[in-house]
Amino acid sequence: MDFKLSEINTLSNTTKAFINHDESLMEIIGKDSAFYSIDKAMEGKNSFNHEYRATLANCIQSDYRFLLNSEEDNLVKSNINLLRNTNTYTVSTGQQLHLFLGPAFVIYKILAVIKLTEELKTKHPDKNFIPIYWLASEDHDFEEIKDTNLFGHKFSWETNQTGACGRYTLDEVKPLIDKIKSEVNLNIDKQILLDEIEKLYSNSQSLSEATIKLCHKIFGKMGLICLDADKKELKNQFKNVIEKDILEQINFQPFNSLTDRLSSKNYHTQLHCREINFFYLINGIRNRIVLENEQFKVIGTELMFSREEILNDIKEHPEHYSPNAVLRPLYQETILPNIAYIGGNAEINYWIQISNIFEINNISKPNLLLRPSLWIIPIKSLDLLKKLNISGVDLLISQNPEKHMVSLGANQINLKEQITAFNTFKKEMQDSVNQIDKSEFIKLVELGKAYEKALKNAEKSLMELEKNKVDNSLKKLDDTFRNYFDIKHMQERNLNCLEMWIKYENVAFTLKNSLDLSPSRGYILSI
Repeated sequence: MDFKLSEINTLSNTTKAFINHDESLMEIIGKDSAFYSIDKAMEGKNSFNHEYRATLANCIQSDYRFLLNSEEDNLVKSNINLLRNTNTYTVSTGQQLHLFLGPAFVIYKILAVIKLTEELKTKHPDKNFIPIYWLASEDHDFEEIKDTNLFGHKFSWETNQTGACGRYTLDEVKPLIDKIKSEVNLNIDKQILLDEIEKLYSNSQSLSEATIKLCHKIFGKMGLICLDADKKELKNQFKNVIEKDILEQINFQPFNSLTDRLSSKNYHTQLHCREINFFYLINGIRNRIVLENEQFKVIGTELMFSREEILNDIKEHPEHYSPNAVLRPLYQETILPNIAYIGGNAEINYWIQISNIFEINNISKPNLLLRPSLWIIPIKSLDLLKKLNISGVDLLISQNPEKHMVSLGANQINLKEQITAFNTFKKEMQDSVNQIDKSEFIKLVELGKAYEKALKNAEKSLMELEKNKVDNSLKKLDDTFRNYFDIKHMQERNLNCLEMWIKYENVAFTLKNSLDLSPSRGYILSI
């Protein structure tokens, strides 16, 4: 079962307007924007720098040097080499680094990217399209990634490390996996799976390296390439943007101007732009850079630069400069021949918000696509919904199971018509009596209130009677709703990738082979 995600209440008004091509939003970001057209995005990348391609391929080859040792790795090897060719483009998605990849939607993002590259290859056989998973390795918000929820248990990664999470060493991960083994009841095959994952993390120097290895283990046969862009060679290509943002603050006013236009139309906005949109990244810190009294200071440290000193540092050590969320997409589009980005609701919001920043920095934009969402439920729950004549989409649209009582066999109880008729009569009497005798008017008002309350109580009692008639079915429906369809506790955000691998063997291949995984679509399935 699939449906449009715009049918249910999971998207911001900005994202919904974007995927529906609403005129008011298109007027703000441009009807001809590459955000709306993959063909236009391809035009923008036709002249992508050949030296950048070689640097990109070399950096990726270095990260994969310990992985590409068997015939099963041939597709990844081929894809890395194809990045050197002028007729090769990338399709990408990305995410903060988590242990075991994190929430289930990471799998859905990656599979959607792989699917799209295959479709594009069919449409353009003379060109190559490579799926890229961008590791947000420079993100430093460890609190967001430290917890892993499995089968109702919470496991926390305890470490004193700071700075870019992708650089974290993994000494504390083995005790965490041992705790999982002791607290989660697993059969022998699943214990072996955890042993393999533990070995993978133990043999990795950093969280970024382990994530690349884990992604390769799961998606390597599909040709996926992971990119850790926390590298001097790649940052060197971004120096011009770094210099202009830090030294000239060219992005601040244009960003705020577009944000104000979006806000004036009541569109939801996601990001806050600063005068300087870079962190200083070195020796376990990733702290903001600010300009104070003509000195560039790194907050929380004693580091301080004059204008000339910071310009020289950018030229000599571009790897010290880490973009925030406003400029991170520009870094991606600088170093990749990228024609499409598949993101979630929040990502769509902030890419729209930085639309004009691309033009200011003379960087072409990709086609922007909303990732698919999945609801995986047991076959017995699907059968129950069929028996009750209620679809999963019905539950997603109407988040109160009691609203489906009529479908369950209850009679529709509604005394609103009688209450409305009485209120009309009451007003007529009030107008008449008010002209004659105020005391009679007061008595009438009190009687009217009592009668109206009696009507509402009668409606409530009748509804309770009907609810009792379908109570058993309603409880089953409520359980299904809470376990699988409650939008406030989205399954794809609460279900961890590791739990999916434990529950469903070869889950990535199963999903890829059974679903279209088209952008902006929702899917309900049993596996």
